[in-house]
Amino acid sequence: MFGDQNNRQLDYLYGWLRMGIEAVYSGTGSPGQALVTAGPVNSAKSLTQGLITEIMGGRSAKPYLYMTGVRPSMGICSGLST
Repeated sequence: MFGDQNNRQLDYLYGWLRMGIEAVYSGTGSPGQALVTAGPVNSAKSLTQGLITEIMGGRSAKPYLYMTGVRPSMGICSGLST
């Protein structure tokens, strides 16, 4: 993604970051798009995620349950068994 000057993926990443940064720092919050990174071993996926997490003020999410339509029960949300 970062080495190919003709690859538009970097443009999309910058756009995604801008929307996220604006939402975080304005305090308004806004629905956004998920960022998915994929690639071979040692292609800076974890580094990229770490940098983005720092840029976003330490925020990150694991949206699997939301994306699959599963809604956790109140016990799961609060850490209590139901």
